[in-house]
Amino acid sequence: MVEDQGSPPDVRIVRLCDSIFKIALLLLLKLFDRPWGNTSDTLVRTPPDLNPIEHLWDEIQRRLNDIRPRPTTADELRQAFLRVWAQIGGKKRMSCECSTCKEVKGLYIESQKKVPNLFVEHIDIDDLKGKRKRKDKKKIKLRQIEIKLSALRNTAGGNIILHVSGTACGDRFLGCVDEFLEESLNNFICDGTLFVDTYKRKWLCEISTFEKFTDCILISVEKTKGVATVDFKTKVCSDLKVERPSTLNIVSLLSHRKASSEKGAELRGLQPTPHESRNIQLKAYRPKKQDKSAIESHPDTIAKYIWEKLRFREYLSCMTKNEEGGSFYLGITEKETKYTNTSPDSSFTYSSCVPDIEGFVLNFSQDDLKNSLMCLIQSHVTILQADVDTVFKDISPDLVKFRFYNWGKSTPEGNRFVLEIAVGYTGGIVFYDKEGPLAYHVKGGEVERITPDDWFRRVTNTFDDLKCDSSQH
Repeated sequence: MVEDQGSPPDVRIVRLCDSIFKIALLLLLKLFDRPWGNTSDTLVRTPPDLNPIEHLWDEIQRRLNDIRPRPTTADELRQAFLRVWAQIGGKKRMSCECSTCKEVKGLYIESQKKVPNLFVEHIDIDDLKGKRKRKDKKKIKLRQIEIKLSALRNTAGGNIILHVSGTACGDRFLGCVDEFLEESLNNFICDGTLFVDTYKRKWLCEISTFEKFTDCILISVEKTKGVATVDFKTKVCSDLKVERPSTLNIVSLLSHRKASSEKGAELRGLQPTPHESRNIQLKAYRPKKQDKSAIESHPDTIAKYIWEKLRFREYLSCMTKNEEGGSFYLGITEKETKYTNTSPDSSFTYSSCVPDIEGFVLNFSQDDLKNSLMCLIQSHVTILQADVDTVFKDISPDLVKFRFYNWGKSTPEGNRFVLEIAVGYTGGIVFYDKEGPLAYHVKGGEVERITPDDWFRRVTNTFDDLKCDSSQH
């Protein structure tokens, strides 16, 4: 409802409120171990005590309010919620677990005395089936499980009980669970051990005293000699794509490069028109129609769109590892074209790609967008240098340069531009998060994020331990 002559609500506020409501609803649903619509005789007849969820929501809201800069999109809010959820201790969250999760955890701790650490995670069977509408919920749950896996691997090992709610009693197929976890489990093998020596999994009902828990899976996790990292907050590239580095990639970068060496950014221009390669990344400016007005409302929101949605932060971390540096172009994409090859004996046509300059309309001054991008870079980026006294340092302004090119085609919205962001080379490792890589351990029974300095120490110990093991054999 809008009062007479009142302003309609900002679309960003509406979407943020919608996201907050959805998050709150998910937390409320965790109070039950069955859907709302169940009408069986086991349905709870009296309303649950909502005080625990109110206390937890107050805690989440307080922590979200303390985040600076404040989230401005639904995706940023989801990411902020994930960080806050991981920070809140497991004991505070216990009140939101379903009754099965609480029961199985208590029984397992009582009957299995030798387990160093135990976590219980709840997921609905429908969320494992890959339905598009559940994609975001699936990502959130996977990240929660990854955090626990990282903590177990980096401490003393332990177990995760996965309560797959909704699993039929006769269903013993583990394929959907394996597919859900396989990549993450492999990512946490950072010390050269085999998958089968690192993880074991079985239905919990196969263990004596747990026969009734037919929808729970027990995953045993061994301790790593290295550091199991959820997100390195840096990327490496091939000629085709950017991807997650391995721990051995990080060790190699630290041991084979002179960290203090640097080469400033060099602009490449538009002549000739660039093709994508390990040095060049082309991006069209095509925000979704429903998000366009919010993104273009301020230089800071456009900068965040470039930084996060267009993944400039990832390309920045890649290009700084290339001795020739690189350039990120906004306003250029690649389009399909046809070529015909003729010879005296034959003629055939095939498809290929050529650069296509689309440009974009800039509603602010060029300096405003440059300053917003540089502010993001300086506030997020840190460089790990292993051969100097200061291990982590701020990025040098010489490593990034900006230039706008007038595309030369005027539109009703205004002139169109292409933005080139040139990136230099550094022998250190660029992370696009000041807090460094995302890795966890268990401390005092709670999951905590590993500090950047501790993470670096563990990584270097990985290489030393592997060398020691190989020499002994």
